[in-house]
Amino acid sequence: MTKHNTKNNYLNDNQNVLFWNFAVAAVLLAVIVLNFIQTNKIIENNFKLTLFQKTLKEKQEQNQNLQMSVLQIHSLRGLGEKAKEMNLVSIGKTEYLETAPGFFALAEKP
Repeated sequence: MTKHNTKNNYLNDNQNVLFWNFAVAAVLLAVIVLNFIQTNKIIENNFKLTLFQKTLKEKQEQNQNLQMSVLQIHSLRGLGEKAKEMNLVSIGKTEYLETAPGFFALAEKP
């Protein structure tokens, strides 16, 4: 009877070892697959972030250019309105009178 129990115990122990080996291998494989999925997701998000940063930079440059255009338009309008308020006229070519060296004066047109 002892031999029979020993044989059954040996088979039972082998089945337990086989089960634990399979369980450890399955857990290890699951960890590897999850790590691969997570790494892939991180790389994908990094690519999206880089693309969004590039787009943001382009939009910021466009915004800055538009702001400069708006400021120039407002500046020219403001100057034109101020000139009209002060009864100034636009001039085409400026002529200077010759005076002593280091001094100058604007010529008046008759």
